[in-house]
Amino acid sequence: MKILICTVKSDIVYYMTKFLTYLFPSSEYYVVSLIRTMKHRVMMTKLYMKTVEKTLTEAQDIVEAILRSNRITSITKDIVYGNKAQDLLKYAEKHAIDLIAITPRATHNLDRLGRFTEKIIKESRIPILLYTWKTDPIIVKKRVINIAKIGNPPLKILNEISKNHGIKLVALDKTSSTGNRLHEFDIIFIDKESFLKTPTKYLWIVSIIYESIKK
Repeated sequence: MKILICTVKSDIVYYMTKFLTYLFPSSEYYVVSLIRTMKHRVMMTKLYMKTVEKTLTEAQDIVEAILRSNRITSITKDIVYGNKAQDLLKYAEKHAIDLIAITPRATHNLDRLGRFTEKIIKESRIPILLYTWKTDPIIVKKRVINIAKIGNPPLKILNEISKNHGIKLVALDKTSSTGNRLHEFDIIFIDKESFLKTPTKYLWIVSIIYESIKK
């Protein structure tokens, strides 16, 4: 399975990377950053590019080190130049990515989605893992991972998790209130439509957001 880590210089991205290596230890990882070309600020472009490239390269090196320290060997690092979320999504589709991993924001203020993350979720046809834990999770190996699902999640991702871990899967009814139960789970699979109706309700749990197949 191919996983793209949307990489910026942020402790939360580094925590997410560690979490991913636990959840998907045998996957291929793409460490990818987006640099906005800022065509409307031509005079600052060279200085802007140099500064941002340096910062993101450092971030990618940290993510790579975390991956390698957790025995991940298949790693590709790339920088995408563009102005839109679609530029990153085109890269993901070109490389047949199965899962895009992203955080709500680059800071510890995780109680709402940033504009870029919201656009990625809305426009992506590829499932999104939205990592929202505020601190480095203490992961106990060989424990059962409690997973909730709303709708019919992508089997490839679910099977990949169950291949590496014991799981307890609970189906939740999208028509009923799920908020009171979310604390029971480590991960929730949720269709994009349900997530976008009330995204703040799910920002305290790792969500895997997928696009429902329309019949």
